[in-house]
Amino acid sequence: KVEDRAVILTGEFQKGMKYSLSIFGGIKSAYGSVMDKLHTENVEITIGDVKPKAQFSNDGVFLTSAKDKKLCIKTINLERVYVEITKVLEDDIISFVEENGVNYVNNEEYSYGFKRVGEVVATSIVNIGKTKNKWVQTELDLSPIIKKNSHGLYIVKLNFTEKEMLSYP
Repeated sequence: KVEDRAVILTGEFQKGMKYSLSIFGGIKSAYGSVMDKLHTENVEITIGDVKPKAQFSNDGVFLTSAKDKKLCIKTINLERVYVEITKVLEDDIISFVEENGVNYVNNEEYSYGFKRVGEVVATSIVNIGKTKNKWVQTELDLSPIIKKNSHGLYIVKLNFTEKEMLSYP
């Protein structure tokens, strides 16, 4: 892709590797001249670290009560993440869903209604490790928090600050 006066290359490039770049003849410049032959250049591509991120491993919305109450997250370039679990009591679930929908999103628009019917039941720091530029999957065991017959809706939030980042964007 060309942006302004630069050619943007995309692909699964590896940090620290050297690549051979070939430009085929017949390409027309912005000034109208045509490149007449193949041109190959060995180049070292500078690739920065991947932007730190934390997310759930699956797109699902619900963790059923029949499972073993384990939830997987994946992170990249994070040493640790903060986990906050909020419970909406069984009697308040309908009110919460009416106000916020099924796919609850944590933003200011929803925060008042959420705080009104939910309470934080657990917070923890999950240590991930120091793996850089590769996704790391981590399993969260929610069974100590979501005890048997503990009815309600639980919302799990992941967060991190600059201190937890292994690299900075």
